[in-house]
Amino acid sequence: MFKVQNVQTILYYNIIIIFLGLGIWEFIFDGAHDVILTLITVLISLITFFGFLSLENSHTSLDAGDLQTSITVSIVTTYFWILSMTIFLHKGQTQTELQEQLVTSFTTILSVVIAFYFSSSAYQRGKKIEAKIIDK
Repeated sequence: MFKVQNVQTILYYNIIIIFLGLGIWEFIFDGAHDVILTLITVLISLITFFGFLSLENSHTSLDAGDLQTSITVSIVTTYFWILSMTIFLHKGQTQTELQEQLVTSFTTILSVVIAFYFSSSAYQRGKKIEAKIIDK
Protein backbone atom coordinates (compact mmCIF):
# COMPACT_ATOMS: atom_id res chain seq x y z
CA MET A 1 0.00 0.00 0.00
CA PHE A 2 1.31 3.44 -0.82
CA LYS A 3 2.19 5.87 1.97
CA VAL A 4 0.74 9.37 2.02
CA GLN A 5 2.64 12.03 3.92
CA ASN A 6 -0.11 14.64 4.32
CA VAL A 7 -3.67 15.57 3.41
CA GLN A 8 -2.51 17.88 0.61
CA THR A 9 -1.14 14.88 -1.29
CA ILE A 10 -4.58 13.23 -1.24
CA LEU A 11 -6.13 16.50 -2.38
CA TYR A 12 -3.64 16.80 -5.25
CA TYR A 13 -4.35 13.23 -6.39
CA ASN A 14 -8.10 13.91 -6.36
CA ILE A 15 -7.71 17.19 -8.27
CA ILE A 16 -5.57 15.48 -10.92
CA ILE A 17 -8.18 12.71 -11.31
CA ILE A 18 -11.00 15.27 -11.55
CA PHE A 19 -9.28 17.44 -14.19
CA LEU A 20 -8.06 14.50 -16.26
CA GLY A 21 -11.41 12.72 -16.04
CA LEU A 22 -13.49 15.76 -16.86
CA GLY A 23 -11.10 16.66 -19.69
CA ILE A 24 -11.41 13.18 -21.17
CA TRP A 25 -15.19 13.21 -20.66
CA GLU A 26 -15.69 16.65 -22.22
CA PHE A 27 -13.09 16.82 -24.98
CA ILE A 28 -12.65 13.22 -26.09
CA PHE A 29 -16.13 11.81 -25.50
CA ASP A 30 -17.93 15.15 -25.93
CA GLY A 31 -19.84 14.69 -22.67
CA ALA A 32 -21.68 11.68 -24.03
CA HIS A 33 -20.40 8.80 -21.90
CA ASP A 34 -21.36 9.19 -18.26
CA VAL A 35 -19.35 6.10 -17.38
CA ILE A 36 -16.33 8.42 -17.21
CA LEU A 37 -18.05 10.37 -14.42
CA THR A 38 -18.71 7.10 -12.62
CA LEU A 39 -15.04 6.14 -12.90
CA ILE A 40 -14.03 9.56 -11.55
CA THR A 41 -16.36 9.04 -8.58
CA VAL A 42 -14.97 5.59 -7.85
CA LEU A 43 -11.37 6.80 -8.14
CA ILE A 44 -12.02 9.76 -5.84
CA SER A 45 -13.58 7.45 -3.27
CA LEU A 46 -10.75 4.92 -3.42
CA ILE A 47 -7.95 7.49 -3.39
CA THR A 48 -9.51 9.27 -0.43
CA PHE A 49 -10.20 6.09 1.52
CA PHE A 50 -6.82 4.44 1.03
CA GLY A 51 -4.99 7.77 1.28
CA PHE A 52 -6.48 8.54 4.68
CA LEU A 53 -6.02 4.95 5.78
CA SER A 54 -2.35 5.22 4.85
CA LEU A 55 -2.07 8.63 6.49
CA GLU A 56 -3.73 7.46 9.70
CA ASN A 57 -1.86 4.17 9.65
CA SER A 58 1.59 5.70 10.03
CA HIS A 59 2.09 3.50 13.06
CA THR A 60 2.28 -0.26 12.68
CA SER A 61 -1.15 -1.34 13.88
CA LEU A 62 -4.53 -0.38 12.49
CA ASP A 63 -7.19 0.57 15.01
CA ALA A 64 -10.92 1.25 14.66
CA GLY A 65 -10.47 5.03 14.76
CA ASP A 66 -8.24 4.96 11.68
CA LEU A 67 -10.79 2.97 9.73
CA GLN A 68 -13.67 5.18 10.93
CA THR A 69 -11.87 8.33 9.84
CA SER A 70 -11.03 6.86 6.43
CA ILE A 71 -14.61 5.73 5.80
CA THR A 72 -16.10 9.02 6.95
CA VAL A 73 -13.77 11.23 4.92
CA SER A 74 -14.26 9.04 1.85
CA ILE A 75 -18.07 9.15 2.14
CA VAL A 76 -18.09 12.93 2.68
CA THR A 77 -15.73 13.55 -0.26
CA THR A 78 -17.78 11.31 -2.54
CA TYR A 79 -20.99 13.00 -1.39
CA PHE A 80 -19.70 16.47 -2.23
CA TRP A 81 -18.45 15.25 -5.63
CA ILE A 82 -21.81 13.66 -6.49
CA LEU A 83 -23.67 16.73 -5.22
CA SER A 84 -21.54 19.10 -7.30
CA MET A 85 -21.89 16.96 -10.41
CA THR A 86 -25.66 16.80 -9.92
CA ILE A 87 -26.00 20.54 -9.41
CA PHE A 88 -23.51 21.94 -11.91
CA LEU A 89 -23.27 19.34 -14.66
CA HIS A 90 -26.44 20.06 -16.60
CA LYS A 91 -27.17 23.73 -15.97
CA GLY A 92 -30.67 24.84 -16.81
CA GLN A 93 -32.00 21.29 -17.07
CA THR A 94 -34.21 19.66 -14.51
CA GLN A 95 -32.83 16.76 -12.55
CA THR A 96 -33.89 13.29 -13.51
CA GLU A 97 -35.60 11.05 -11.01
CA LEU A 98 -32.43 8.95 -10.78
CA GLN A 99 -30.32 11.99 -9.87
CA GLU A 100 -32.82 13.03 -7.20
CA GLN A 101 -32.87 9.53 -5.72
CA LEU A 102 -29.07 9.35 -5.80
CA VAL A 103 -28.67 12.61 -3.90
CA THR A 104 -31.41 11.68 -1.42
CA SER A 105 -29.95 8.23 -0.79
CA PHE A 106 -26.42 9.52 -0.46
CA THR A 107 -27.60 12.26 1.92
CA THR A 108 -29.17 9.58 4.11
CA ILE A 109 -26.00 7.48 4.01
CA LEU A 110 -23.90 10.53 4.88
CA SER A 111 -26.15 11.39 7.80
CA VAL A 112 -25.91 7.88 9.22
CA VAL A 113 -22.13 7.69 8.77
CA ILE A 114 -21.54 11.05 10.43
CA ALA A 115 -23.92 10.25 13.29
CA PHE A 116 -22.17 6.96 13.99
CA TYR A 117 -18.73 8.53 13.62
CA PHE A 118 -19.36 11.24 16.20
CA SER A 119 -21.32 9.03 18.59
CA SER A 120 -18.63 6.34 18.60
CA SER A 121 -15.91 8.97 19.00
CA ALA A 122 -17.74 10.43 21.99
CA TYR A 123 -18.18 6.94 23.46
CA GLN A 124 -14.47 6.16 23.06
CA ARG A 125 -13.49 9.46 24.70
CA GLY A 126 -15.94 8.78 27.54
CA LYS A 127 -14.41 5.34 28.11
CA LYS A 128 -10.91 6.86 28.26
CA ILE A 129 -12.05 9.44 30.82
CA GLU A 130 -13.79 6.72 32.82
CA ALA A 131 -10.62 4.61 32.80
CA LYS A 132 -8.56 7.58 34.06
CA ILE A 133 -11.03 8.22 36.87
CA ILE A 134 -11.05 4.56 37.92
CA ASP A 135 -7.23 4.40 37.84
CA LYS A 136 -6.92 7.32 40.27
